[in-house]
Amino acid sequence: MRFSSQQLSQIRKALRIADVIGARVTLHQSGAQLRGACPFHQEKDPSFYVYPDKDFFICYGCQAKGDVFDFLMRSEGFTFGEAVVTAAAAAGIELEVQSAEDHDEERRRERHRQRLYRVNEAAMEFFRDRLQREGAAHAREYLERRGLGPEVLHHYRIGYAPDSWDELTGHLAEMNLTAEALEVGLLRESQQGRGPYDFFRDRIMFPIADSFGHVRGFSSRILRADRPEGKYVNSPESAIYTKGQSVYGLHEVQRFLRQVDRVILVEGNVDVLTCAQAGLPPVVAPLGTALTAAQIQVLMRYTRNVWLMFDGDSAGRKATLRSLPLLLEAGSGGRVVLLPEPHDPDSLVREQGVEAVRTLIDRALPVLDTFLQLTLAPPEAPISERVQSLEAVANVWKWVPAAQRGPYINQIALMLRLGVQDVRPVLEPASGAGRFRVPVSPEATAPPLPGQNLSADEKAEYRHLFHLVCFLAQHRRLVTDDLLTLLGDQLTCPAVRDLWRTILEENLWNDTELLMTLLHPAAARSFQEIAEAMKTIAQPEETLSEFLRNFKLHGVKRKIRELEAQLQALNKKEQAGLYQSLLQEKMNLEKTRNQLVQLRGATHDEEKEPEHHQFN
Repeated sequence: MRFSSQQLSQIRKALRIADVIGARVTLHQSGAQLRGACPFHQEKDPSFYVYPDKDFFICYGCQAKGDVFDFLMRSEGFTFGEAVVTAAAAAGIELEVQSAEDHDEERRRERHRQRLYRVNEAAMEFFRDRLQREGAAHAREYLERRGLGPEVLHHYRIGYAPDSWDELTGHLAEMNLTAEALEVGLLRESQQGRGPYDFFRDRIMFPIADSFGHVRGFSSRILRADRPEGKYVNSPESAIYTKGQSVYGLHEVQRFLRQVDRVILVEGNVDVLTCAQAGLPPVVAPLGTALTAAQIQVLMRYTRNVWLMFDGDSAGRKATLRSLPLLLEAGSGGRVVLLPEPHDPDSLVREQGVEAVRTLIDRALPVLDTFLQLTLAPPEAPISERVQSLEAVANVWKWVPAAQRGPYINQIALMLRLGVQDVRPVLEPASGAGRFRVPVSPEATAPPLPGQNLSADEKAEYRHLFHLVCFLAQHRRLVTDDLLTLLGDQLTCPAVRDLWRTILEENLWNDTELLMTLLHPAAARSFQEIAEAMKTIAQPEETLSEFLRNFKLHGVKRKIRELEAQLQALNKKEQAGLYQSLLQEKMNLEKTRNQLVQLRGATHDEEKEPEHHQFN
């Protein structure tokens, strides 16, 4: 499939790349460009940039780059021809395809895909029309009983499949779409040789749309409980529909996700409609299947905050527990809303009101906290059960960020009434990949030394940590597991954080020789002298508090500098709301900085170190 350069240029101008990507990725202004988390690989610090004036995107992490067509090819799995056709349709541009002999097969596939979309669109309009007819009175009554009004039914394009064997069959035959209808599962062939018949009968029909609103398939709900078919039945997979990669309701809410930066997964289609009508945060559903990693990745193109709000019954709890490891592995920053038994979101809204659901949403726990709550045995259980439940946590521990592990180990120990010394070896074994050990021959296998190739902020953080290590070497009684918790949120340099964790967990206060191998050479040479000088400190507890305040002050100053850079890059008039929000955050941090400086008894810009302490 070939297109002229004029056509491609016309599409790029009509379809802004920032709008296309912004519908799938949460973007924030960063100077003249937009910045967000890359949808094509997992990352902690956003490195994905969109340049609206150049109609171009690039990820400096995985090196993905290109124009609007490249983005559609990567994000939707399209060929180039499919990406161009889809973009042209979204822009309202009619294409004149320039074909060549070697593109005949691709051109045939694209035409075939378009006919499959066409038959689904025709069926959707058929179902919507039939919902308003006399024979659908019981379907309308059912929807009214569920509290669903005409506005939400219209927005989600809800319809009704009549209780007939051939009404849809005849309608599509008149449009010469019978073969396509059989392929996408709208019709089935009779085993008695009587020809095709309607597959969906006497059901509420929920169209499943892609990000551009094209109908890929249908989900349906039975109206009569005495029928042998399943309660929910979906279209079979086809060239345009893969159930495990599709999410119900995403098209209808995707324009809100960038603003809200959150999406909530529920189990049922009616739950989606009820929540939407009640004005709750954007809600979608995984089409009656177990949640898949592919569905989570689809959602994380729009926001990293993927929440769960599954049913409150036993089956819903099991579904929640099965889904939590997938969210942990994906690095989702979401939370989990645990509904009271036996409610689902729909029944809770109808029986207790939307505020009851909002209250539960406000109380939602992080993913790992919920996993611990649902997995760990109660503290009064036999020790064997508690250890067994701890081993279940060990299976997901590799996905817990390193900076959070110390606090969670303490939390788990409290929940199980075990000692930290009992919990840590299970989650971070002394051998194997579960836990880093100081090498026996550090000269051969030592990790990279901190202090080299670091930024000024990171070098300052290393200096602060070095002096703390010197201090604690002489006051070992102050070394507790709580120290890792207190410093977990303050250490921002990965190399420095790894050094601290290694020193603390390996108890290197008792092995100075090994400790020296981990320090920067300049630090190692001055360690004994500085540590000896700290031996005579009269009030070591107060000195330790001062060290911790300095770490916090260092982090606050770094954040203030980052905000100042962001404020300078913003257009004060065009982005007034964001500017005011960042300015208020900066003012709050400056207040915290001044309080810390007063406690320290020094001006906030005095942070000089003795010359022999500069590890550059």
